[in-house]
Amino acid sequence: PYYYKAYATNGGGTTWGAQQSFTTAAGPVISLTASSLAQFDSTCVGTVSAPKSFTISGSNLTAAPVTVGPLAGFTFSTTATGVYTPSLSLAQPGGTFTQPVFVQFAPTAVQSYNGSIAVAGGGATSTFNVFTNAAGKVQGPGVTTLDSSNIAIDRVTIAGRIDSNGCSAVTEYGIEWSGIANFPGGTGTRVPSTNLLGTTTFSSDLTGLVPGTTYYYRAYARNAGTTGYGAVKSVTLPSLLSGLRVFPVPTTGGQELRVTLANVSAGYHGIRVFNSIGDEVYRKDLNIQSNYINERVTLPASLASGVYFVRVVSNTEVNATTRIFVR
Repeated sequence: PYYYKAYATNGGGTTWGAQQSFTTAAGPVISLTASSLAQFDSTCVGTVSAPKSFTISGSNLTAAPVTVGPLAGFTFSTTATGVYTPSLSLAQPGGTFTQPVFVQFAPTAVQSYNGSIAVAGGGATSTFNVFTNAAGKVQGPGVTTLDSSNIAIDRVTIAGRIDSNGCSAVTEYGIEWSGIANFPGGTGTRVPSTNLLGTTTFSSDLTGLVPGTTYYYRAYARNAGTTGYGAVKSVTLPSLLSGLRVFPVPTTGGQELRVTLANVSAGYHGIRVFNSIGDEVYRKDLNIQSNYINERVTLPASLASGVYFVRVVSNTEVNATTRIFVR
């Protein structure tokens, strides 16, 4: 408000009237606001989200630019498919102003990116904040452990399935196994696979295993960020049969045979094959570190058909003998 008095002056002095007042009309009120911004989903580190948007509304603005941002992890554009930059300076003529702003989220670390996008300018004396909720993440592939197959006394085939890639393309996949039930992922022995069927299913052969033993396994797959694991399953291998076993029989020259014998002492042993008149036609020396023999042998391709004798020997004795027929 303003205050005033009337006055008059002559030779005798000055006289003042009563004080009066008036108030000037209010100027236009500058308003600068914005709508809310939808929450971003957790987004993989190193990727860019689909854009979301909010709308700036202004009235009685001056011709000063309206500014948006910056806020770490976010970029802005005035169109959904336009060029995104860390901040915007929007030219406008003053008065009424409306502008949609599109926002992309591009995290660089696994962390929260909750914050406020500052909207200012246009003569407004305060900053309007647009709140955003967002987080960066690293996500491994989704993996399922499938069943075992081709179970033998010292080997087994395990299958797995890749259900999703996670945050990036899969770079390695296979089976991890252990002798410990419910072993944590990353603590077992990994057998990578390279036989992905189509886009999802694969298998690995576990070899050199101990007969009669229970093994625990899980499928795994790795991408650029981390490793995903399937559930732990188990398989128990068959035990060795008693006595000296040779199979398959009958056989032919040049065919691979398996020779097994349980309950032997560790150390030197040998596999010997003799024909019916006692001539040695094959030998293989072994250094056994366990209490069983489980060996693959290939007979000479030149063997004539007939009866042959397979013996397992040590330094001091013949451990066992069995007869086979070569066709």
